[in-house]
Amino acid sequence: MTLQTGELLRTARVAMRKGDYLAVIEALEMLTEQAQQASDTGAEARHRGSLAMLYNRLGMSEVALKQLGQALATAQAGGHRATESGLRGSLGNVLRETGDFEAAIKQLEQAVQIAVELGDERGRGNWLSSLGLTHDDLDQTDIAIDYHTQSVEVARKLQDKRGLAGRLGNLGSTLMEAGQILQALDHLSEAAALYRELGDTVTLVLWLNVLGNIYAELGQVATGESRQRGYYVQSLGHYREALKLTQTHNDPITEAALRRRMGAAYSALGRTAEALSSYNGAIRLYEQEEMTDLLPEVEQEIQQARHKKN
Repeated sequence: MTLQTGELLRTARVAMRKGDYLAVIEALEMLTEQAQQASDTGAEARHRGSLAMLYNRLGMSEVALKQLGQALATAQAGGHRATESGLRGSLGNVLRETGDFEAAIKQLEQAVQIAVELGDERGRGNWLSSLGLTHDDLDQTDIAIDYHTQSVEVARKLQDKRGLAGRLGNLGSTLMEAGQILQALDHLSEAAALYRELGDTVTLVLWLNVLGNIYAELGQVATGESRQRGYYVQSLGHYREALKLTQTHNDPITEAALRRRMGAAYSALGRTAEALSSYNGAIRLYEQEEMTDLLPEVEQEIQQARHKKN
């Protein structure tokens, strides 16, 4: 008995949720074959593209590239420009992952061009972001910043909070690489605020950590006691929020790392008792997780904090 398209799509969705990738592949292959038999080039290209991305997810990049090539040829033959744009973007992302950056850029640039022609702002934003990441990989920070900035503008226009948060993070990271620290802080702080709104506490902890580290580094190089203390206070604020969220997730390793960083910030502020308390909390967690190889480093930091007190 041949399953209908709707049934196969439901089968694929359910199997994907269960992590049954073999069943997903079988369903997508059947959908591709049915589309071929019906001479539905648009559906064939889409299903083959989905199949390709699943293969890539499973670490089979060569198979994925072959499937994407076939899907792209089918989409072009049928004149399906929107599908072609998406496939070129996906192809560019897979090529980037395999390290073929020149080919990736070519595909992504074509994907952007088609998206512009079709007035597809969402697609344009996606592929601009991918171009930024590809130029990041090539250490071409000025070009990457330009692409990330454009992708941020698109996300703002579409009022896509999650997309905007991710792209602000990318832009902030690239600005950091370029040494534009204060500009990076603005974008990373906005990204953190958006993840806070979205309730994505896992990603929020990541950026709070990064922000705390940046402020701590600024405190180390700042001139003037007042400015220096201000940076360390900012650092502690981000670490504390991250610590509170981490405790709700029961992530002792991240919690231990945060307590160490808080210990260093407290020590820099001359708050030795709080520094020692933070360091001792880190030690307890490392012992709990049997990560005793890190204990000598923490003990050394404790001695430095005590020496600073004296």
